[in-house]
Amino acid sequence: MVTTMSSTLTLLVSLIFISSSCSFVHAKTSNSTGFSTNLIHMDSVRSPFYNPNLTRTDRIQASVRRSYARQHHIQAMISNKVSPSDFTTLILPERGEYLMEYYIGTPPVRTYGIIDTGSTVVWLQCLPCRKCYNQTIPLFDTQKSTSYKPLYCEYSSDCPKGVGLSCNTIYNKCQYSYSYEDGSYSEGFFAYEMIHFTDINRKISKDSFLRGLVGCGDNNHDEVFHTNTPPGIIGLSMSGLSFAGQLRNGGFAYCLGEPDDPHEDGYIKFGKEAISTKTNWIEIKNTGGRFNTYYYIVDLYGISVGQKRLPIPENTFKYNPTIAMGGFIIDSGTSYSTLETTAFKMLTDELDLQLHKTHFDNGVFPVCYDTAGYDFTLAPTITFHFQGVDLKLPTGSTWELDYKERHCLAMLPTDSVFIFGNHQQKKTEITFDLFKSRISLTSKESCYLG
Repeated sequence: MVTTMSSTLTLLVSLIFISSSCSFVHAKTSNSTGFSTNLIHMDSVRSPFYNPNLTRTDRIQASVRRSYARQHHIQAMISNKVSPSDFTTLILPERGEYLMEYYIGTPPVRTYGIIDTGSTVVWLQCLPCRKCYNQTIPLFDTQKSTSYKPLYCEYSSDCPKGVGLSCNTIYNKCQYSYSYEDGSYSEGFFAYEMIHFTDINRKISKDSFLRGLVGCGDNNHDEVFHTNTPPGIIGLSMSGLSFAGQLRNGGFAYCLGEPDDPHEDGYIKFGKEAISTKTNWIEIKNTGGRFNTYYYIVDLYGISVGQKRLPIPENTFKYNPTIAMGGFIIDSGTSYSTLETTAFKMLTDELDLQLHKTHFDNGVFPVCYDTAGYDFTLAPTITFHFQGVDLKLPTGSTWELDYKERHCLAMLPTDSVFIFGNHQQKKTEITFDLFKSRISLTSKESCYLG
């Protein structure tokens, strides 16, 4: 993984736990502008978790299943149908997502985490482990790290607030317990630990590190893949427990590249440099439910196909503050965008009209076209209209090729929540200004960092 960094960069974050407020949202940073690092897609040949035995069809089918499952769970979270006693989070350490490389502990050990804008914590598998799923890289051994400091407690009020978080009175340590809808789960304890980042030569930079709160999972089960599974999650939600929340340095930005291009998986930036040059900002809607305040929700004003603006009712993808529902969720953990059913039909009807073709369901995607006699690089561009931003989706962000090399619209209809998935986010730099609750969308020719 390649990392670019200012020579003067120094990043030292000391997190201060405030027991009276039951949170640790205060962080002290030095004069730092931030840092950047490349991302690796799970299915890239450069990924240490690449599985050559999976076919393209296998990967696409898994991504479709996960997209529907994730939007189903987000709907439950936003509508307050999930209680703390049966709390499940959704992002799973499995295929179709983007990874960030980092080093943890003293001496530092290399590891990876899936970046997830919907997760509230940073966690990874750790030794000693009661039960851990197989992973292709060594597990982080807490007993060999001199900087590992458990977060001790006597009562749950001594621990960070949040569903799935409590004080284990047997060990007197703050613990987390997350289960997943497919039967997977992770349980473990919180600890302060050193997280290190690399320079342009993939060497650990002495000037780039973070003392942060991480979850060390010592009881984990992977129901889906069993092998070639990443160690854990890099939470990037608006929660103070997330990686972005702990940095407290302004925000972050990422650009997701093409998984099939070994030279362009994408990048992620943290700090003031990530947000300083942006101008067209889109307001993040601060939702009012118990769990949905951490999601990045914006208004989508409309959709166009070529020059044709679809007659979608204006409130279809707008957030309703009265009921704290609606809007368009920017989510790095959902593969394919989900659109309201009627709007999806308007979109596909217009595609049929402009392509002079009739779509069909291939059993995975509901809208596919035969490619015979048509160059899909000339297909009409789909545009998402946000607040002050008309985002034109590149061809590679619009379509997927099925096993017969037919073009399928890489979006899904739903009557649940509406999500801007990572397939449509490709070749777009998405910037999150956490201080001012806003995002920026900028089309990019390439997500190559250097």
